[in-house]
Amino acid sequence: MVAAAAIYVDCYQRLSKLYINVPSQFFSSGPLFLLALACGLVAAVAFYSTDPKGTGYIDKLLSLSIENDYVRAFYVGALILVLVRSKLFQLQGADIGGEFFYNLASQKAIDSIVLRWVEWRDEFIARVLPKTYLDPNFDTSMLGFMKEIAAAAADPKYRSDTESQIQKVTQSKPTNALAAADPNWQRYNRTITRMTLEVCGSRPLKKYL
Repeated sequence: MVAAAAIYVDCYQRLSKLYINVPSQFFSSGPLFLLALACGLVAAVAFYSTDPKGTGYIDKLLSLSIENDYVRAFYVGALILVLVRSKLFQLQGADIGGEFFYNLASQKAIDSIVLRWVEWRDEFIARVLPKTYLDPNFDTSMLGFMKEIAAAAADPKYRSDTESQIQKVTQSKPTNALAAADPNWQRYNRTITRMTLEVCGSRPLKKYL
């Protein structure tokens, strides 16, 4: 359980650096589930095949002579994850060992999540976009939400990048009257909608559904 949970946490942290508001339901993708299941099964085998009272090297390493099943399960799960992510040596700049295969599998899992997220995001934007033209204050409201999120961000790089994006999109606002049929306004509102979704999540946009 510990090993499987750690896989989800690791993938979430890596993915959130790119897409901070990916909804949690996307983390049920098949590749991620299989990766977590594989690591969890390895930990389970290690847990049930070792004896905390055993005198062998493997028993001592994988159980640490811990007799409490819950504590030992936590220890074994954490240890297996360390072993899975081990580096034996480097070959032409690539890490060879458990880390190599783990990175390969976790990247596949993250790619799957990103694809599902992008597909959902584009479909969500397509549903929201038509109603944004009915609100003359749409961009002002959404940019206000984004500025608040950026100001409260703990990561200075994320805050700087978000503020830079806000400034850039603000400068691209069409100067003519709002018109749903105007390609420039379509591009502008679509960009605002996408940025709001990625920075603030779907909550500010739900009133346009």
